[in-house]
Amino acid sequence: FPHPTGGRTEFFMVRHGRTDGNVRQMLVGRTDIPLDQEGIRQAAAVGAYFHGQPRPDVIVASPLQRARNTAQAISDLVGIPVEIESEIAELNFGTFEGRLWAELMDQEPEFTSQFSNWDVDVHWPGGERLSEFHHRVRSAFSRLAATYANHSTIVVSHGGVMGSFISQLLGTPPNDWTRYQ
Repeated sequence: FPHPTGGRTEFFMVRHGRTDGNVRQMLVGRTDIPLDQEGIRQAAAVGAYFHGQPRPDVIVASPLQRARNTAQAISDLVGIPVEIESEIAELNFGTFEGRLWAELMDQEPEFTSQFSNWDVDVHWPGGERLSEFHHRVRSAFSRLAATYANHSTIVVSHGGVMGSFISQLLGTPPNDWTRYQ
């Protein structure tokens, strides 16, 4: 993953705090749900962590409130405004948004069985195709690296986005992003 300017950008990757959807193992990709009480505590803790570190140059967050609010907790303590980057929003699960993964496995076994093969380019009905998602993630981070060349950047996003990016950095199958969550 070469730097687009030949420079260096330091990314500090932060997954948003916990939500009720995380606890329930619900597909909440683009569903804009808030942090739960534990997620609010986690956001405050990550803010306190960054407050005790060398000051970053920029904070970038997904537009979804769970990431935005986590980023704001960091911003409140380090004194840097949050910039929103729509392309680091979570995968769009389409018509399956809001469904429990266990329920989906039971009711849509043909669809869910595709995920055991990392080479399959699954298209979520009414949502994103995995290859399009991975391309979006790669393009977003390339753009962020170019925009913030030679800067330290806190990126507050989602498990799927970070897993996709890390997989692509390491050259592992991006559909196996769950290994990095």
